[in-house]
Amino acid sequence: MPRQKKYTSKAAQQQAQREKSHRYYQRHRQTILDRKRHVDREAALLKRQEARLSEYRERKSHAEKRLVSLKLKRERELRQAQMISASGSAIHQMRNLENDFNRQTSNSPSAHLDGICNEVLKWYSTSPRPTQSPFSPHYQFFETLRDSIDKVANRMVKEPGGQEVAAEWRHANLLQKRIGRVCQCLDSIHSAVVDDDLLVQYASRSLLHQDTVCRSWLDGERGYTTQDLI
Repeated sequence: MPRQKKYTSKAAQQQAQREKSHRYYQRHRQTILDRKRHVDREAALLKRQEARLSEYRERKSHAEKRLVSLKLKRERELRQAQMISASGSAIHQMRNLENDFNRQTSNSPSAHLDGICNEVLKWYSTSPRPTQSPFSPHYQFFETLRDSIDKVANRMVKEPGGQEVAAEWRHANLLQKRIGRVCQCLDSIHSAVVDDDLLVQYASRSLLHQDTVCRSWLDGERGYTTQDLI
């Protein structure tokens, strides 16, 4: 028996199409929602990872700054230890030189002044350079040495015939040249620590004064004593 053709109205066809579309939407709606949830999870995970990365970078930066601070602190402590050690060595060396002064009984001050100044320059060439403090062993040592030279000269003045000897002590060409070399040493110290503002200011004032006095000595002017060089 032949199949009968089914006749439907246009309204029925439209209703059937709507039902078909609705079934398609219902079938794919869950897939779309699943994909959206997956994307949301990935976005949240990425956001958390970025937050952790930012926190890690911050901790790393803090740790690097802390490490630099600790290194600088360690370097300062080492420099201070070296300064203390050099200061102790300078005091010991100064006492030895002062003992040499006290033991000298020669009437030729230029002779043993030559040996003493050689000791000073040898000590300077083998000692560590100052780093920060303007009251470094170098300055203390040279200043104490100048004090000692002046004290010896003053002591000679009180002895019979000591005026000429004291004058020779203070104004001998050897003394003038040696004081010039001491100023060159101070100039080397000044150059070695040019990055330290406080010491540069101190050394600049000190060198300016010493240069003026030494030039006057070398030009033959009198009236200056070793005390003026301090």
